[in-house]
Amino acid sequence: MLLFTSVMAMCSPQDHLSTCPKNKPRNTAEILPRGTGAEEPQSLVDDLCSPAHLLRLLSVISSLQTRLDRGEEVNVAFKKLVMSKLLAMQSLLSTEQGEREGDTQTPREEIATLSQDLAICRGALAELQSRCLGYERALQHLQSRGGTTASENGTLVWKIKGFSASLRDSERSTALSLHSPAFLSHPFGYRLCLRLYPRGDGVGRGSHASLFLCVMRGEWDDVLPWPFRHRVTFSCLDASGGGSDVREAFLPDPLSASFQKPRAAVNVASGCPLFIRHSLLLAPHNPYLRNDTLYIKAVIETH
Repeated sequence: MLLFTSVMAMCSPQDHLSTCPKNKPRNTAEILPRGTGAEEPQSLVDDLCSPAHLLRLLSVISSLQTRLDRGEEVNVAFKKLVMSKLLAMQSLLSTEQGEREGDTQTPREEIATLSQDLAICRGALAELQSRCLGYERALQHLQSRGGTTASENGTLVWKIKGFSASLRDSERSTALSLHSPAFLSHPFGYRLCLRLYPRGDGVGRGSHASLFLCVMRGEWDDVLPWPFRHRVTFSCLDASGGGSDVREAFLPDPLSASFQKPRAAVNVASGCPLFIRHSLLLAPHNPYLRNDTLYIKAVIETH
């Protein structure tokens, strides 16, 4: 009914009368008799309700219905298109967000790795600082002794008192070391000293006492052959007289900076990181530690 009303609004009675063949002007010679006035509206109604006119109205209605159906189809298609675009945008945004999260995850892992490396570097730096402090103490000790030497024949017997206290102190600082008096390899020869790590150093840390040789700046360095090449023998002496000394020997590496002509007061120590095991040194009634005193011997073979 609403659609019919719309069609009627689109096609007014005046327009219909002007276009309908039945309403064309008649020959002026034909003169209709005057009526009561109700005949003309009745004639108009009869014309509007004629089959031909109703067929035209039905055609217009079908055309409008077809247009409405097409509009609905276009509307549905447009909705599907918009929905597909929205889904595509949502998928794209999710992918970009995932990539950003992945990009941020990689720097986090790198930061964690760098933090671990930094912690290792800090530990190594603390160890290096402790070692430098030990070197400074050793230099002060050697400088306090002046130019005196314990021997000039290439043999040194080093008496270390209070070894247990030194061992306890080294538990707090593994870099703690003891230095022997200086001695000469032979008259007018190389100036040397020993360096002992009670708690061990390098591969011997925590399991052995480590013993090293230090080449020091000497009075006759300018006329001595370099690098230092003489065989070195270390011994931990059996204080009971039983003859069960612990011995370690080595030949200097001529390529090592430890055995080149010293440019500083003392070269970097080199020798035996696995000199004597703690289990042997601290065993009950062991022959090496008497009255809390340890005897270390070094022999430089110059012949």
